[in-house]
Amino acid sequence: MTEMHTPSDAEPSFGTSSAAEAVAVSQGPAPSWLVWAGGAIAAATAVGAALAPYLLINYPLWLLALNPWPRHQLLVAPQSAVLPFVLVVGLRGLFSCGVSFELGRHYGVRGAALLEGHAPDFGRVLRTVEKLFGRFWPLFLVLTPGWMTSALGGMTGISRAGALALNAMGVFGWALINHQLGGWLSPWTEPVVRFLREHMLVATAVCAALVLAYQAYTHRKQLTRRRDKHVNGE
Repeated sequence: MTEMHTPSDAEPSFGTSSAAEAVAVSQGPAPSWLVWAGGAIAAATAVGAALAPYLLINYPLWLLALNPWPRHQLLVAPQSAVLPFVLVVGLRGLFSCGVSFELGRHYGVRGAALLEGHAPDFGRVLRTVEKLFGRFWPLFLVLTPGWMTSALGGMTGISRAGALALNAMGVFGWALINHQLGGWLSPWTEPVVRFLREHMLVATAVCAALVLAYQAYTHRKQLTRRRDKHVNGE
């Protein structure tokens, strides 16, 4: 459920890297569909963020299918019955976890970063999380299901079935919690939804512009890093 950014230039050194490398070698070349699936999730997340006001007002469950960020869940919850809400959020989250797990299994940290749009602080955050992950991985997969913990699971050789079972407990459990929390917070979120309804086109245009600006910024930083690495002969 985390809102899910990019690796640093240097590859993080993992205490569990040997296990991850063994898994990757045993798997052979990764299937091409995996890269496409990761790209599709990243694209869907960006589209959902860009069109969030329009989707929230007109197609709230589609917003969650594209981008189930916690804030979107809290805004949609008062507008949706619990069963479709939990199914959409849970299945979308489980799909993302499954793809992240396979990306981590086949490609390691750089493959996992595909889902996050290349955030500059990715490497530092991942190094911090992985120090605890090896000892408390069941808790991480249940309490913080998402691209990062799932990718770490794939890199450290956790069984696919076990990881997905724990992820399922987490994503469906958090969906239930967020639906209930969204109902409790509705007196405060309803004015926000009403404002977005009254200014839907302008709000959507602003969100789309911000998403495009962020994508352009991260793309430019990637090009700068590649150019610097090329100049330095790395």
